[in-house]
Amino acid sequence: MDGYDGYQDYSCEFQTYVDMGDSYQLSITTGPDNPQDTKVWIDVNNDGTFDNSELFLESLNSYNPSTNITIPNNLPLMTPLRMRISSDEVGNNFDACTDMIRGQVEDYAIIVNDTACPNPTNLSVSVSGTNAEVDWDAGGSETNWNIEYGPTGFNLGFGNTLNTSTKPRIISMPSGECFEFYVQANCGSSLSGWNGPVEACTVGVLELNKVNFNLYPNPSNGRVSLKTVNSDLRQINIYNLIGELVYSESSLNYNNTTLLNLTALSNGTYLIEAIDKDGFKGIKKFIIQ
Repeated sequence: MDGYDGYQDYSCEFQTYVDMGDSYQLSITTGPDNPQDTKVWIDVNNDGTFDNSELFLESLNSYNPSTNITIPNNLPLMTPLRMRISSDEVGNNFDACTDMIRGQVEDYAIIVNDTACPNPTNLSVSVSGTNAEVDWDAGGSETNWNIEYGPTGFNLGFGNTLNTSTKPRIISMPSGECFEFYVQANCGSSLSGWNGPVEACTVGVLELNKVNFNLYPNPSNGRVSLKTVNSDLRQINIYNLIGELVYSESSLNYNNTTLLNLTALSNGTYLIEAIDKDGFKGIKKFIIQ
């Protein structure tokens, strides 16, 4: 937390699954320059406000604080509960809704597992050609599961999803790509937490008509250069990990290097599609942070 962004809502992008009664370590990096006052709240009753009883960490005049958080009993199950981390200069005496002076506020989410629906175990993925065989052991007596998968590094909740009563399950993948896989038990009235990720990669196949390009820097702050190899670009499309087109540019000069200003996009992982003047395409993953 460097104070640069002021406020960031990561509650949909970064979520973690926990069990009631278990303890988990939370570590916060505030930087080496000055001590900070840091506080953490979790909206355990999911009423949309942070009460004084929901303060789980108060570390004053310290660097990079950490603590063990024990998840209380009787929390809402399988529901994202907002966790707010606030850090500011020493002496601000802030609460959960105070505007920071020089600090930063970041929101995340925790999801409490339903322990009556245990997580699947021993998730594995084996690849043959462009087919991924996804297999796992049932956590209990369930006979139905959810699978989520996407390019390596994707955020859970933003990938491809399917429901299955068949295991192992065969999933087709592109050639020359690496994907991550998660599995979740569907117990009918409740869901387990997710098991994963497990990564699997297919062997690349040479595509003579594929647009080859380099993207740098990657990760970036949103300002990137795209340089092609022996191709003149006609169009650039950018998609998020659920396949939505979030940016497109077609007013390009036919040259080998294109500068992109993507600072209007939120931090996260995206896919960029480059199309040359002959209609051939190439796709790569990149990160804005």
